[in-house]
Amino acid sequence: MQQNLLITTNDVITLARGASRNIDSAKIEAYIREAENIDIKAALGDALFIDLKGNKEKYSELMNGGVYE
Repeated sequence: MQQNLLITTNDVITLARGASRNIDSAKIEAYIREAENIDIKAALGDALFIDLKGNKEKYSELMNGGVYE
């Protein structure tokens, strides 16, 4: 049920330290959504966060380790 999240549940399972592959994806999505809305949105600001969620391809370099100016 991934709904326009910045990171996928598979990314979390792959990248998280000691994460089980049997974790319910709905729980992971809830944590991702909470982290995005509390931490990421505050760090990026509302305008950039909303634009990023709606236009991921526009920010592919930023999302994959590039530099944004």
